[in-house]
Amino acid sequence: INLDSRKDRLERVTREFERIGCSFERFPAVDGDTNEVVYVPNDAIPGWNKNSAALLETTIRIIKDAQRKAYNCILICEDDVFFSTDAKERLDALRMPDMASWDMFFFGVMHIFNPQVMNKDIVRLTRSMCCHCYAIQSRVYEDYIQLLEMRDRPIDWITTDFFQIHGRCLAVREP
Repeated sequence: INLDSRKDRLERVTREFERIGCSFERFPAVDGDTNEVVYVPNDAIPGWNKNSAALLETTIRIIKDAQRKAYNCILICEDDVFFSTDAKERLDALRMPDMASWDMFFFGVMHIFNPQVMNKDIVRLTRSMCCHCYAIQSRVYEDYIQLLEMRDRPIDWITTDFFQIHGRCLAVREP
């Protein structure tokens, strides 16, 4: 996800992906300062602002694009993602769980509650934030779109409140 006006971030994130040997497709971000954003202020929801509303709108567009292209799974990364110095080695060694066992898979999170350790590489999320780099299975595209289209809270709260509670959100375990 990258704003058209932020070529500097696109250049930096391109170098990050090249470093780990991954290609990507740039998706234009919706700008929070435009009329494209549906935003109703709500101080009761931490982090809810015009920029999080723009990210939500961008994510709706990404998932609808993935549906049109019949992608079975997508990885969404924001243009401020940084990969650890050993990310390539860790990704190469990572034994991903069977795709049937998860709906969303996060590559970096901030835990509110301790996750359930599954093995040396993977945790099951119980309540975690940060959707800067995560995979989504096609089987949850429709549910995710419906929740996003409510346009009432940041993406982090949607994934935490509606997906993690089912135990089908996994993440890379921090070393």
